[in-house]
Amino acid sequence: EEETGLLAGGDETREITVRLLLGGRRCELLCHLLSIVDSQQQYMGKVLLISDVTEIRSLEQRMRESERLAAVGRMAGGVAHEVRNPLSSIKGLALLLKNKFPAGSKEQSTAELLIQETERMNRTITEMLSFTRPATLNLQQIDLAQLLERSLELIRAEAADNAITTSFDVEAGLLPVLGDVDRLQQVMMNVLINAMQAMEDGGTIAITLKNLQAGGVVELRIHDTGSGIAPDLLSQVFYPYFTTKQGGTGIGLAISQKIIADHGGSIELESEPGKGTTVIVQLPVFQGDDASPV
Repeated sequence: EEETGLLAGGDETREITVRLLLGGRRCELLCHLLSIVDSQQQYMGKVLLISDVTEIRSLEQRMRESERLAAVGRMAGGVAHEVRNPLSSIKGLALLLKNKFPAGSKEQSTAELLIQETERMNRTITEMLSFTRPATLNLQQIDLAQLLERSLELIRAEAADNAITTSFDVEAGLLPVLGDVDRLQQVMMNVLINAMQAMEDGGTIAITLKNLQAGGVVELRIHDTGSGIAPDLLSQVFYPYFTTKQGGTGIGLAISQKIIADHGGSIELESEPGKGTTVIVQLPVFQGDDASPV
């Protein structure tokens, strides 16, 4: 149980926000402690009013995310229009110059570098546009356990080379989810790679999958024992191009958040400096022949 908030209205009224976990569901309760008086203004006692504001807070968070993505989308559209056409011209001229210089010459190497940098800028623009274009999902029934096993196979060799061990705990009777295999694997790989990069001196990646009792949701938790994230930075990790890693682009988690949102799910981070980070992904379960996120 976690309490946050301040006293409101002096000694007569107190307002406290309480966050707790009930049956695997995170709840946020707004508590008001009110003093009761009769018609003669004589004190009669106190009453505690408890309001479940979980859904309201969730909607507020989604609105903030939507506003942020909309701002990025407007910027991306402008950048694409103003930059992509000149980039195509620059790349075309660089290719022409490259073919005019002798093979292996310094001039040809310089032209090749120019081509590579132009392509890198074009990839950056493509990544920005991924926030604005509606995702086309190939939705189907997915066994998340199998998907995670495939993702783990892809990183096991690199993890072993870096003294990183993995554990995988799956609840019996895990329900299938509704999703796009390729997009969800992109998210899993991004989170697993981030976890490995956070453990430069080795560590453990612990993965758990379980059904949540309420809401028809499957929850995935990926915990690493890495360096963790400072509290003042945690709220920014899903911002495009925000990164704490040397040489990182800061686009992976932002794209992952959009993919999960397109699936009707949620992704959150819990972290403590020096103790590691937990990524929490919740996805709607597969509902028979239903082919849309719930």
